[in-house]
Amino acid sequence: NGVYAMVTRFQDGHFSVSGDRWTTHRGFAGRMLSLFRFDGIGNPSTDAKKAADHVQQMLAPIAPDVRVQPLVIFVDPRARLDIQDPTVPVLFADPKLQPNLKEYIRKKSKEPGQGLTQEQIEAFDTATFG
Repeated sequence: NGVYAMVTRFQDGHFSVSGDRWTTHRGFAGRMLSLFRFDGIGNPSTDAKKAADHVQQMLAPIAPDVRVQPLVIFVDPRARLDIQDPTVPVLFADPKLQPNLKEYIRKKSKEPGQGLTQEQIEAFDTATFG
């Protein structure tokens, strides 16, 4: 019922998001280890919006009226999230955690959406993968 650009994060720390502002809650030692491992979280909201814009541009010639929706997905079930009014939905991949991708998609499927027809899917596949 829709087209989604999903950006994943694998980190297992404690994170907060308010609007587009992300904060990592780590002690000094955790921050130092993070620098050496190059596993900073960055700004998942911005990354998801950029990914959605990229897919939107690729999809525009085939389905100009379909809006690509950005999502941020946390893969590691040990991640702890404080979510306040995010500009992009922030979800867990694990269906046992809240909010999660499975329930989000299930809820969205009950709403009128902008999915792609089979012909549009095939045209997109041909345009992007040859």
